Amino acid sequence: MRGAWIAWAMAGLLPLQATAPHAAYADDPREAALALSKQALDAYLAGDFTGAEALYLQAYRTWPAEPLYLYNAARAAERAGHRDAAERMYQEYLSKAPPGQPEIAKARFHLGELRASKPATPPAVPPKNPPPAGSSSGKSAGGLALLITGGVVAVGGGLLLGSAASEQSELDTRLNQRDASGTIIDISHSDAVAKQSGINTKEYIGWGMVGAGAVAGIVGAVLMANAPSARVVLVPQGQGLALAWRF
Repeated sequence: MRGAWIAWAMAGLLPLQATAPHAAYADDPREAALALSKQALDAYLAGDFTGAEALYLQAYRTWPAEPLYLYNAARAAERAGHRDAAERMYQEYLSKAPPGQPEIAKARFHLGELRASKPATPPAVPPKNPPPAGSSSGKSAGGLALLITGGVVAVGGGLLLGSAASEQSELDTRLNQRDASGTIIDISHSDAVAKQSGINTKEYIGWGMVGAGAVAGIVGAVLMANAPSARVVLVPQGQGLALAWRF
């Protein structure tokens, strides 16, 4: 039964457990894929996200009837910093996953986070035309407010990501503490799952804040760039002329 393959969840993954690869699996691609996924999970727990990504992809190619391998590969790729590859694999998983699979909602969430954290392309700056009276000061003030707000939000997101990275490093160190048989001894499975879930949440929020702050900062900078600079002009006053500031 397919349900028997799923042993436990870790770091948002649903690793499909099996024993080490063996020549006996040569005629059974499903078992070979399960064995590869076990190696992938071990690599993930050891912090080798690039290795886990490659092994989960190999498992999927060996047994493409199980799209969860593709979802797991995308999660590992995201942790490895391979954001473009992760985005492509999430999209492919969503196109192949059977209706009702719980990971569909997770994949959509992760895909949305990846897209939201991409650097925004600054909008095209239109030709500068003389603005209506009184509009330039509002544009400049609004641009400055957006620029400052975006900077504060982006810095907050960066601090949150830094905290998540520190906690991830600590968790990876604890996960690497194993006895002679390879069993993790420094942290229980339930504690590791809870800790990893909290780290993932911090990362999602942090990247969202960085992306939102970047967009706000770009829009604010464009607004300020389009606001005409103050300059001195001559204006009639009584029987002569006087200097005045034009904004």
